[in-house]
Amino acid sequence: MVAMAERIAGTEEAFVELMNKKASELGLKNTNFKNCTGLDAENHYSSANDMALIAKEVVKHDKILEFSGTYEDYIREGTDKSFWLVNTNKVVFIFCNKINYC
Repeated sequence: MVAMAERIAGTEEAFVELMNKKASELGLKNTNFKNCTGLDAENHYSSANDMALIAKEVVKHDKILEFSGTYEDYIREGTDKSFWLVNTNKVVFIFCNKINYC
């Protein structure tokens, strides 16, 4: 996450500023980010309602459902660095098995 933040904004701190700006634009009332990882930090918080509003915004992007709904797949398939990735989210596993989606 930090590497991604640095790639996008130059530093994690600059990325966190962008996160807080977006939170404000979305009208989040009980959220303040202090890092990009979500790890505990002083004055780093969010409410369940604000997380629901973030999720509502995220699912507007088609690819997120494809990525987050994938239970298992190869990364770098067809290369000498092929890697099998398994999603640890048990809800995705149950969903995939119940409707034979994955």
